[in-house]
Amino acid sequence: MRTSLFFICMLAVCMSFCQENIENLPSFPDYVNQHKDTISFYSRGLNTTKPINSITKEIIYNSERFLDSELIFNEQGVVIEKSGKPSKLYVKNKTSYQIEKIYNLPGNEGEEYRDLNSEGYCLEQEFLYNKKGLLAIYKRYYEDTTYDEILFSYNKKNQLEEKVTKLYHGVSTDSYGGIYLQANPTTVITEKGSYKKGQLQQTTITQVTNAYNANFIQNTEQKIEYDKYNLPVTIYIQDIIEDKDLDKTIQKTHVLRITYNDNKQLAKAVFQNAGESMNTVLQVVYNYSNMGLKHLKILDISNNNSFDEYFISYSDTKTIKTINFRLGNREKGILTYNYY
Repeated sequence: MRTSLFFICMLAVCMSFCQENIENLPSFPDYVNQHKDTISFYSRGLNTTKPINSITKEIIYNSERFLDSELIFNEQGVVIEKSGKPSKLYVKNKTSYQIEKIYNLPGNEGEEYRDLNSEGYCLEQEFLYNKKGLLAIYKRYYEDTTYDEILFSYNKKNQLEEKVTKLYHGVSTDSYGGIYLQANPTTVITEKGSYKKGQLQQTTITQVTNAYNANFIQNTEQKIEYDKYNLPVTIYIQDIIEDKDLDKTIQKTHVLRITYNDNKQLAKAVFQNAGESMNTVLQVVYNYSNMGLKHLKILDISNNNSFDEYFISYSDTKTIKTINFRLGNREKGILTYNYY
């Protein structure tokens, strides 16, 4: 996908994260965006088993704090809406396979075209597992009837071997104003991994997009080198984008270098352009206390050395108390955590 390697929108993280126990989809490691996963992990309070009661977000402006938003959770970690209803329902059906479904409350009136169940919820996510208990098919449904489908396959060691994502986002309207879904996917993303002695050595990603505003093919190849502790230290990345609309091919090569501290914790990630100059594009630095990650700094050298920072404070029980964040010159604020 055409996702930015450098921009983290904390607003989206703050308001979309929750402590809900949604399945983590099998995936190949995305080392370039590892800092985003780290921010998501800590901001969702996943470093503790203690249930979160609420998370508030305040914006800091001229040294004053203004309430921006608040999420309230039940003891199962599900967001509670203003109506008092949980935002999602979880249903498990056990047959010869295991099927899990997640329902959410309907969207805005006039924008919701999914059917409601007897409790007033719409089907949002569906998980189908194979006989080994591995996720085989995942579907996510949206308000306008568009949906995503992901197919997973595994090798004999139950390691992820292929992941095919199909985005059915082509929506049309008929002469009567009715909405219908186009039969073919607008985007197909095929990811493959190759292993040697059980260790992932290379991943390839092919994305084919054929939408009304985008028509391109992107191929990404990543080769991974490990140190003596089997920690990834160097990732070689090559991107080739064929833009069908512009009849143009763009090729980019990068190198990601990762270092660790004495405790084998991630200490620094440096993303560089490959070639003779090897100039650094992005640098991420991690610092820890005995509680966990305490400071993360993302320096975007390609964007006039702008940087984002996150400072994490903990209680005596190692639960997160606050996360102070600064997103360059765009936004400054604080997340505050309360627990049951």
